Amino acid sequence: FFSYIKRGMYSFGNFNISVLYFLMNKHNMELQWVDNKEICQKLKDHKNSAILFNDEQLNDKTLIALIINIVKLKFFDIYHHRHFYTIRKISDSWFKLDSSLNKPILLPTNKDVNNHLINIVKNNKIQKSDNYIIQVFQKVKDN
Repeated sequence: FFSYIKRGMYSFGNFNISVLYFLMNKHNMELQWVDNKEICQKLKDHKNSAILFNDEQLNDKTLIALIINIVKLKFFDIYHHRHFYTIRKISDSWFKLDSSLNKPILLPTNKDVNNHLINIVKNNKIQKSDNYIIQVFQKVKDN
């Protein structure tokens, strides 16, 4: 539970990220950060064929969602704020659930999920490491 201490002081949007860790833990879920340096290195090494998560990782039954925290630019790219949305696995299909959209968007294949995540990093106008991906896992109950 306290594995997030090194990032516990980070604030995203209007709250400290440790609130999210606390709430997920209460609902038997565990969060795991995706290392931005690793993402950038994968993109650099495999310019046209990069994948962030292989099929085994995305098909893992305990992986139930990806929380995305991005920088959104407003007002002639001067003002920016942070925005959260989720890519949620529902019945083995991935959906982008974003409050800024009118409806969920189906990401039909693992390749589509990877392409979306890669674009999050590539299209960032501030710094490549400013957008965050957090994996959400359902904790496996011990017998």
